[in-house]
Amino acid sequence: MKTGGSALLRDIQLRESATGEYRDVLFADGFEEAFLGLGSRFTYPVAVYDRRKCIKILIARDGMTPEEAEEYFVFNVEGAYVGEHTPIYLETGHSDADSLL
Repeated sequence: MKTGGSALLRDIQLRESATGEYRDVLFADGFEEAFLGLGSRFTYPVAVYDRRKCIKILIARDGMTPEEAEEYFVFNVEGAYVGEHTPIYLETGHSDADSLL
């Protein structure tokens, strides 16, 4: 995992410049490389992260197995509600996309 990548720089710049409607956005610490940008939940701005990248970060950074990382992520990250500005986690590239239609 890169630690000085452009996603980290973008996350830091966004945190430092957040004003107005974005000042209350909450960011998921340690998942800077998975940060995609900003979105909204109802009328609240939220940070958006790539779910799969978050799990890969847990595997690489914390030495978890894929199963451990998935379970940890579901219960401790994705399932954590910390208010109306809680980040959202986007599932990208669903492998069974055709079956969803």
